[in-house]
Amino acid sequence: MSQHILNTVCRDPPAQIVMGWDRRLQYYFLTVESLDDNADEDDGTSNGFLYSNLDDDAVPAVEEQIAYFETRLTRLGLTVPGTMLENLRVDRIVDRGNSQVVYQPDGTFRNLG
Repeated sequence: MSQHILNTVCRDPPAQIVMGWDRRLQYYFLTVESLDDNADEDDGTSNGFLYSNLDDDAVPAVEEQIAYFETRLTRLGLTVPGTMLENLRVDRIVDRGNSQVVYQPDGTFRNLG
């Protein structure tokens, strides 16, 4: 599976966005994890996750997933660089697996493998 990672801030605490293409299951995924070590179970997160597609029964068909996930991020007050979304689209086209890319807010990125 590919992983596209952006560290950011979500409503003040730091958070990590991970989007990717799951080659085996043939769908995109999105998680937004709070990186606040002081967060407790009453803060509305599920095991530290502010969002996970695994907990979302409304995720549409694969053709609509990126737009849907953009909407979910917007509801959390988050955005991701356009380069991240474009690279994610390419992952599906080439059916990429086993890659990891880290992004900066300005859209620059570094392939980790």
